Amino acid sequence: MYDAVLSPVNALLWLNKYKGIKSELANLVLDIKTDYSYNERLVHATDGSLKFSDAYVLKSLLYQYKPARILEVGSFLGFSTRWLLEVSSQWGAEVTAVDPNVRHRIFDDPQSILKKLNQNFYPENLEIVQGFFGNYGDCTYFDYENYEPKLSKSDIDKLMKERKIIDENWGRKFDFVFIDGDHEYKAVMENFAIALNLLSDGGCIAFHDVLTWKGVNDALQELSLKYQSKAEVKIYGKLDKQVLERVFNKSNDGIGSFRLL
Repeated sequence: MYDAVLSPVNALLWLNKYKGIKSELANLVLDIKTDYSYNERLVHATDGSLKFSDAYVLKSLLYQYKPARILEVGSFLGFSTRWLLEVSSQWGAEVTAVDPNVRHRIFDDPQSILKKLNQNFYPENLEIVQGFFGNYGDCTYFDYENYEPKLSKSDIDKLMKERKIIDENWGRKFDFVFIDGDHEYKAVMENFAIALNLLSDGGCIAFHDVLTWKGVNDALQELSLKYQSKAEVKIYGKLDKQVLERVFNKSNDGIGSFRLL
């Protein structure tokens, strides 16, 4: 596995694919009826989303494992969902996207955008599950208290209780799991524990934001110590981050991976 800055020339083809999806998302955000300006919508839609360097590493992992069944934890507006689908369409994989579809940033109904952005794959190759991957814990009120229109705590509690809770007893198996939900250490470890129980033999669990979120990085470091010779735990993108920041004044967020040996 190479860092994206050292990858083969076909990275250019995937870069064009990446830019095309970004453009589609920007157009969908433009069509949303809201009091927020287009620039505000665009920033909230793309800030923190999968950067190309990380997307290319994720592509390489998918090509390495060629999973038939992929689980995404935390789909938001569906950009990374689309990336998973585009890459794995080479071998006809099915993607299950899990997200509670509650307000994140200024978006009150992220799932509506997710469906439009992925309409060419839904529902044949895309399953959308509206629910929490584990308990939502301290994140009870999400962004309903931060952005207009705000909701009362009683209304938010009612909304949260309507969402499904997915745990290790889900009864499903996946060959590849991409975790990009709550980035706090406790949540990442809980997501990992559930994902491990849902993972097929020989499968891989990938993590987003392992270089930019302390909680994610701490979780990967702990998993590396805990499993040692029993699993392969890797962090990709360190070299990318150095080059991108020094040469291009850009950055990446890092991808982590876990595979039992």
